[in-house]
Amino acid sequence: MSSQLKLTNIKHPSSSSNNLVLESDGNVSITNTISAGNLGPNVTGTGLIESLTTFFINADITADTNPIPSSKYTNWNTTAIGGSIGTQVTCSDGSNSITDGYFIFPSTGIWLVNFNIGVFNMSSDNYVDWTFYFYDRSASSSIQIGNYFSAHHGDANRLSQTICLDIADTTDNIYFKTGSITSGSKIYGGTYPDTIQSTILFYKIGPT
Repeated sequence: MSSQLKLTNIKHPSSSSNNLVLESDGNVSITNTISAGNLGPNVTGTGLIESLTTFFINADITADTNPIPSSKYTNWNTTAIGGSIGTQVTCSDGSNSITDGYFIFPSTGIWLVNFNIGVFNMSSDNYVDWTFYFYDRSASSSIQIGNYFSAHHGDANRLSQTICLDIADTTDNIYFKTGSITSGSKIYGGTYPDTIQSTILFYKIGPT
């Protein structure tokens, strides 16, 4: 014999507000934070990534630039089938006293930054490099996170890495620069959908 327990809300005795509200349409509203503890193998579905932003480089970079300007980046969600999750990371156009080409995080937390960059290195060049920086705005100083380079002379190559960052202050930023681009070498850019060559992804995976 089946039975039903019909409630409209559930709250802790010491709480001043309803913690769990059961709506008439069958949905459940949660007014406070859920503490999940250890998520076991039976937990399925989406929503564990708080934010996802994808940029692609929209034109070849054929000269050294520090930082790469925001005009070189396009947010993937502006394309016909581009998707995103949550509040987006943005790339500054120089407004609000933030240097052009700096990526701005919408919230504090643990973020994964992944890049996959196409590089062409002319045989006359020793290397083409791609450097990743964190900018501490309160200290007005840049910290190099990593330098990645192609030394495949006369050939195309890819630079790829995933970095985990603890963003504790949303006034801090990250940016990329390029160097040693001469004699026809370049970072590959392109337009949607045919020639996208280089992408940068930002994932927020949890609180700081």
